[in-house]
Amino acid sequence: MIMNGVNIYPAEIETVICGHPAVCDAAAMPVRSDRHQDIPVCAVQIAAGMVVSERELGEYCVERLGFRAPKRIVRVERIPRTEQGKLIRAELGQMLAASLGLGQSNS
Repeated sequence: MIMNGVNIYPAEIETVICGHPAVCDAAAMPVRSDRHQDIPVCAVQIAAGMVVSERELGEYCVERLGFRAPKRIVRVERIPRTEQGKLIRAELGQMLAASLGLGQSNS
């Protein structure tokens, strides 16, 4: 994804946020913006029995990624993946659109 002319790699965001002990899975995707091109958003699945706020996760990412950190973090029950573990982008896009109050998926 490209935000304000800077490449931001979803895998980098996912690797960092999955390093937090409360996160068991994550997937980053762009949300289209007329102003900023793409805005990085990350869906996270919290590990059973763990408690963490979106704010804490956001701060964790900013400390490690700086301006490349996701601008929004959305908790989901599960990250939609195929049996082989591949991200189902269309389904995640719909989940994020619903959580963020967007009219349609921007995957």
